[in-house]
Amino acid sequence: ILPSVEVSTQPALEPPRVTGTQANRRGVRIFMAEDEQSIRRFLGRAFERIGADATLVEDATQAIEAARGEDFELLLLDMRMPGGGGVEAYQRIREVKPELAQRTVFMTGELSVEMSQIVGQDYAGVLEKPFLLQELVEVMQNAREIGGSENSRS
Repeated sequence: ILPSVEVSTQPALEPPRVTGTQANRRGVRIFMAEDEQSIRRFLGRAFERIGADATLVEDATQAIEAARGEDFELLLLDMRMPGGGGVEAYQRIREVKPELAQRTVFMTGELSVEMSQIVGQDYAGVLEKPFLLQELVEVMQNAREIGGSENSRS
């Protein structure tokens, strides 16, 4: 069952099935900070379906703590959330683990002033909400390629 929050303006799609070309996403360590529970839950199920190992939190403070203590191949940060937002979390995480910068993708409902603070920095991309699951899968692949594969378990 899909959450009540619309993730896309397109017809609802099932999370992608793991096929030969998607098998390299099995075991990928994803970290996502998103304050909307329905989006967290929906994407958490999608990550499970593609075989990713996902850690999901709801605010920037939790994001900073988790990223300090664990290694991830991809960070998804909501731009606006309690505890400082995605930009502040990104900047603090980047200070202690600069290698995660190129593997960070921001999620936002609107391009905002906060984004102007990090223009030109080395994050992997921005997903504008609502987005399709296929867009997320593509961004995941690009972030892994850009960020290097030294920590990849493919």
